[in-house]
Amino acid sequence: MSAVASPWVVRWTQPDEPRLRLYCLGRAGAGATPFRAWEELVGPGVELDAVRLPGRENRVREAPLSSTAAVVEELHPVVAAEAGTPFALFGHCFGALVMFELARSFRRRGVPPPAALFVGEQIAPATAGPPGDGELTRHDLLRRLEALRGTDAKLLRSEEFLALMEPALRADFRLADTYAYEPEPPLDIPISVLAAAERMEVDALTAWRAETTSAFTLRLLRGDDPLAEIGRAVAAELELVLR
Repeated sequence: MSAVASPWVVRWTQPDEPRLRLYCLGRAGAGATPFRAWEELVGPGVELDAVRLPGRENRVREAPLSSTAAVVEELHPVVAAEAGTPFALFGHCFGALVMFELARSFRRRGVPPPAALFVGEQIAPATAGPPGDGELTRHDLLRRLEALRGTDAKLLRSEEFLALMEPALRADFRLADTYAYEPEPPLDIPISVLAAAERMEVDALTAWRAETTSAFTLRLLRGDDPLAEIGRAVAAELELVLR
């Protein structure tokens, strides 16, 4: 059973006294629901907190945010309010860019840093190239959704689905496409990058190493369900964090 701590967070696990909170933000168009499958993966001392952005799931009638900076500004106080308990951040695809910038915002504002940053299937921000305008034709939008392989093909042919979800989907791709990396000193937290072995350029993943003075790991995973494989890898690494 879940409990909504705020409109922004769904708590899929609720230990009485959590040893660590894991905040998760999904890929373009995803809400909190995909992370429910991680309930059985994380240890008993981990509170699993999935982020739900405006425009997703039960927030579908809310206007999506239009920039990474805007998401960080809204999400920062939600996480910082409970930073007395150790926490870690996970972001999948563009969600990793948001979580990376969130970790940077904690440093700038003197909030205790996360115990670790977990990156799922996202190249390093410094390798992303110059930002674009974030505008997509319907054809380009569908093509990018198909490339992510996370949306049922039948839904992509459904006008009803697209009418409901297209604003949020476009907003998410706009977040990613208009993201502008600004060089800052590296973070002093472990960064773990996890990706399907056949889907990503290894050099662009390894470039995350430059963003930390702490430990860096890259895990190339195999399996038919990348998010599930990433979840198992994150859970294993959390066990090491909690020792």
